[in-house]
Amino acid sequence: MHLVTERRGHILWARLNRPERLNALSSTILDGFLAVADEVAGNIDIRCLVITGSGRSFCAGADLKERGGLDADDRWRYVRKVNEVVAKLDEVPVPVIAAINGYAMGGGVEVVAISDFRLASKSAVFGLPEVRRGIIAGGSIVRLVRDVSPALAARLCYTGDNLGAEEALRLGLVDGIYEDVVQLEQGVQALAERIARNAPLALRASKRLMRGTRSGFSSNAMTLALEIRAPLEDTADSREGLRAFAEKREPVFQGR
Repeated sequence: MHLVTERRGHILWARLNRPERLNALSSTILDGFLAVADEVAGNIDIRCLVITGSGRSFCAGADLKERGGLDADDRWRYVRKVNEVVAKLDEVPVPVIAAINGYAMGGGVEVVAISDFRLASKSAVFGLPEVRRGIIAGGSIVRLVRDVSPALAARLCYTGDNLGAEEALRLGLVDGIYEDVVQLEQGVQALAERIARNAPLALRASKRLMRGTRSGFSSNAMTLALEIRAPLEDTADSREGLRAFAEKREPVFQGR
């Protein structure tokens, strides 16, 4: 299974499980996340959701190999489904902890941004490489501006450069870092248990209020992000970015 869930008392762990593909967001994983969001929403016994990855990656973002095999319409349906899934995770009615065990790229950064707590191992690496593929990190940009800072969003989305765990901590992208993945999961479990000791209805009410009072974000912003990204999906540069990724070479962009 590409997404494995485990109940630990009142805590639900959701683990992306495609280590050979750095936990890229396959259609199977997206469907799994929709089911997880529904399970949490419908089960008052779940008081905290933890999202993490197997192997050396948290989530490498979109599955570019899967997308590269799709036509323009299907690629756009895939993009919209990623947006739908992250929006559902953003609306999960309990606290969400991202246990970032390695690479968090593209859509992986977006999952990090919507989490209430972001804890990482020292091996964690963050990046928005979309601009190097001829597209944009639409939802990631919107949510980084909302939840972290416009300056950090600009740095990641304009350069395509990566960010290490210690700098991510300094810049506010993560709340804490651990020496290794074992210590990370122990620290995350301890935090989740502290959360889960509290009254479930009060936790859900607190989460609802936290989401409702956020500034700088609206559904209009996400709509704009999709409208801006849509024309890029079938450009020559976008196709070249996908081919270059599959062929493990630097892309040659023509601005068309």
